[in-house]
Amino acid sequence: MLASCFTADAKAEYGEPIGSFDSRAELVGGLMAMLANCGETLHYISNVVIEPTKSGAATHCYTHAIVHVPGMDQPMRTAGTYADQLICGDGGWRIAQRVYRGVA
Repeated sequence: MLASCFTADAKAEYGEPIGSFDSRAELVGGLMAMLANCGETLHYISNVVIEPTKSGAATHCYTHAIVHVPGMDQPMRTAGTYADQLICGDGGWRIAQRVYRGVA
């Protein structure tokens, strides 16, 4: 299901320690490898703003994640923003570009 969110040539920048990706295959592989080392996770998205563009849509939202990491007594918490560029193709709307900025 993760792969279906992105175009084949999607670009994504998550910063450290996750990194940058130049395709859907790299992105999905990188995120799945990271999540393989985690236990249960919760990922919340809020305050979504969508603006039409000539090529699709630009979105901005806040995110809060709670990740259980084996060996840690307390879950890890992160918060930040996603700035996405979406395009609509034969398969529907997909993320073509994503920039994540951590705020906490």
